[in-house]
Amino acid sequence: MRQFLARVRIPLLLSSVGVCFVLLALLWAWVAFHRIGGTVVISFTNEMGILRVGTPGVLYGTAFVALVALAINSFLVAALLKRDNFLAGFLGVATLFLGFLIFVGFAAIISVN
Repeated sequence: MRQFLARVRIPLLLSSVGVCFVLLALLWAWVAFHRIGGTVVISFTNEMGILRVGTPGVLYGTAFVALVALAINSFLVAALLKRDNFLAGFLGVATLFLGFLIFVGFAAIISVN
């Protein structure tokens, strides 16, 4: 049992941290925008200015879709652990990276507003 937990721990931990990044981004967006009823700048460049605007609900929907995708990845990591450790670890790192990228995207949107 100990060997199984030692083998399973790292990929599932990486996947869980990726999900936590998205949950943290969702919480940060809610704290930043829960009083705003109007529009939020979604995309902005220095050359062209504001490209897209939306409501805070757009961000919440994006976080929900990201959570579903990362949950599917986490279940795949758990299923792959029985067959291939390398692929499970790779998918765990990919899930962590995707969660981190979503967190950075939310941070950029929050900093513009």
